[in-house]
Amino acid sequence: MEEPMSTSSTAPQVPAFEPAPVPVGYVPPPKHWWSPGQPWREQRWGPLEVVLTVPALIATTGLIFALTAVIPDDGIDTIVTLALGALVWFGMPLYAVKRRGSGSLAEDLGLRFRAADIGLGIGGFFAAMITVAMFMFTAMALTGQEETVSNTGFIGDVSDQPWTAFVVAGLVAIVVPIGEELFFRGLVLRALTKRWNIVAGSIVSWIVFGLGHFQPGTLGEVATLYAGIFALAIVMTAQTILTGRLGPSIVTHVLINTAATAVALFGPPSVGGLVVGF
Repeated sequence: MEEPMSTSSTAPQVPAFEPAPVPVGYVPPPKHWWSPGQPWREQRWGPLEVVLTVPALIATTGLIFALTAVIPDDGIDTIVTLALGALVWFGMPLYAVKRRGSGSLAEDLGLRFRAADIGLGIGGFFAAMITVAMFMFTAMALTGQEETVSNTGFIGDVSDQPWTAFVVAGLVAIVVPIGEELFFRGLVLRALTKRWNIVAGSIVSWIVFGLGHFQPGTLGEVATLYAGIFALAIVMTAQTILTGRLGPSIVTHVLINTAATAVALFGPPSVGGLVVGF
């Protein structure tokens, strides 16, 4: 009686898997948008443009004082102040990209939008409001501050002038947020990340964002207001880091400033401090 033929002796031998050889000089693609090797890191702009913003702001402030000294105090001075401030936020990133970069705000600073950014921005708005409340009430408890603080009081000052209020609202709710995101989360965050790393760049960008919104007051008022400012900076920086683009943070910032403008124009003063606008 013949024994059955062993299948193991006749089965074809499968060669062991061997990975393809890595070409000489091959560099793996960057893992994150902030990783070394990304094209935007090769551009010449950097911390210098952030530093140059200081004299630009000083010169703009001087011009604002000069103009508002001769402009009637009927709300036009507020429009001029907001417009010239926005000019700096838009102007420095444009200068950096056009003169010392690729020429593209999308490539260099991440000024890109996707449909999903609307939902991400709305989610960021609610996350920001929760974070702001936590930070502000903590600062109030630590400093003994009894009332919330807002930096949007100037908007309410023009509420009895419909056309002026309309222009101010448009500047505060739409123009300023886009310019500030382009500057703070676009130029500042990326410039400092190039110089150090994403962690240091984020922290210093929060500080720069706070300094860009300086408002004098008592210790409790300053601490409470800047607790809210830093809370917003943290949320919007996180959006930029996670997506690599400015779309979500711009949507969040527009919603925040729109809410702050609406409260300043139509809401009770007691609520204003809970919606910090910039």
